[in-house]
Amino acid sequence: MQGLINLFILGTILFVGFALYQYVQDIWNRKRAREREKKYWSITEPKYRKHNTYPPDWQIRRAFVFYRENGLCEKCKKISGSINVEKVNFWLNPHVNNSYSVFVRSSHVHHIKHISSGGDHALSNLQLLCEDCHDKEHPNMSIKKSLQRARAINNLYFNYESKVKTARKTWICNICKESILPKSKYFGGSYSKICMECYKKYNKSISKQIG
Repeated sequence: MQGLINLFILGTILFVGFALYQYVQDIWNRKRAREREKKYWSITEPKYRKHNTYPPDWQIRRAFVFYRENGLCEKCKKISGSINVEKVNFWLNPHVNNSYSVFVRSSHVHHIKHISSGGDHALSNLQLLCEDCHDKEHPNMSIKKSLQRARAINNLYFNYESKVKTARKTWICNICKESILPKSKYFGGSYSKICMECYKKYNKSISKQIG
């Protein structure tokens, strides 16, 4: 009987100790999160606001534009993509500044005033658009430029070259809008998916332009 009592007391001590550890850890993590958030808005965000290309914190800016609009396209008000991090937990992620940790998928963030026209990367100059509405904002962009942009952004955001892969599920080609069926080959990465027919058609000229 005494052995059971001792075991119960030991289990209670371990449970209380673990709960206390979790409580202290949560307080510490939230403190660090507030520090990361304060540092970003006071130092990092202003530093890259006038960056002449896509800034290193572009994924974070895209995320906050997505949060601001609740994932809805500002033009047609349709659902525009998804994000893998909830806003309430955003700064709790110690790797939030790593481009691999935050993904806004199938959404387009558009510069209202283009960088080439003197615009910047401030959130007030960014708007969330679906793919169709974003295409309407760039009616003169040719198919070749679209492919060049997709590959350039892919390499810029995710720091690896796009490559030929085998589809695990059905994708839509960003060029011809045809389906890329499972187990078939396609070219791309996380940002763009291009069927092999379009890739073979345009790859030679685009490769010369973007290396």
